[in-house]
Amino acid sequence: MRTAAIDLDIHIPAPPRPRRIALRIDEPWWREAMRWSIVGLTASLVAGELTLVLLGL
Repeated sequence: MRTAAIDLDIHIPAPPRPRRIALRIDEPWWREAMRWSIVGLTASLVAGELTLVLLGL
């Protein structure tokens, strides 16, 4: 019957399984924090510059 096709169409898949990322043992914790802060600052700078470009300033 058609119920099997409907059930497959509205089927919600299981959430993805998170993968554990191995931590680098030889690096101190503060270096990872500095790396993420640089990533955040770069993303903020890019977002600001893109906003200025879109506003035409």
